[in-house]
Amino acid sequence: MTHQHRPRNYYPGHEDRAARMNPLQIRVLSCASQNLTASSPFLLDQTLAASSPSIPTELLLNEAKEVQEGNEYFKQKKFNEAIGCYSRSIGLTPTAVAFANRAMAYLKIKRQAETDCTEALNLDDRYVKAYSRRATARKELGKLKEAMEDAEFAVSIEPNTQELRKQYDDIKALYMKEMTKNISGTAKSSVPEVHKPSINAPEIAEVTSIMSSDARR
Repeated sequence: MTHQHRPRNYYPGHEDRAARMNPLQIRVLSCASQNLTASSPFLLDQTLAASSPSIPTELLLNEAKEVQEGNEYFKQKKFNEAIGCYSRSIGLTPTAVAFANRAMAYLKIKRQAETDCTEALNLDDRYVKAYSRRATARKELGKLKEAMEDAEFAVSIEPNTQELRKQYDDIKALYMKEMTKNISGTAKSSVPEVHKPSINAPEIAEVTSIMSSDARR
């Protein structure tokens, strides 16, 4: 992996706004992350790091509550209910976490996960989970080249995360297999097929007759 360019559909200019949050908002957001059990890119995120400091505290609390409820529904495999919670959170104020978590729920029911991951990246262009989940979504859609680019960029952000490396290796292997198959198919189609002349029944009868005549001479 040599290049560090961002994958297609990345939209620059969206800075990480967590550093500009005031102390009260940070305390509010901590309520949404008390049950965080792991930082794996394949698990739901329960923090709202991309929230804007201009959001009223009451709105922020409601947003965090919807995300928490969505996470609980997700754990119970009630994905449509989880999507509803994340959608309400996004309606209150769009955050990268809410979009990425909704994308994770969409992945479970094979819906518009790719779009939500892109929206998450619009809000936070270094959000690893969004890259990883969009890679999964694109792989499911058969967009292996784009999926590989997303997975590779996720690894470039967190090179020591083994799950990300495994995801990249797996998608790369699928992409290379597809490319090899396509190249092989192209090579076969470029070689003209040699057709043997077909011989139908009358022609066979005629040949037989000629051979019999020759034998009698």
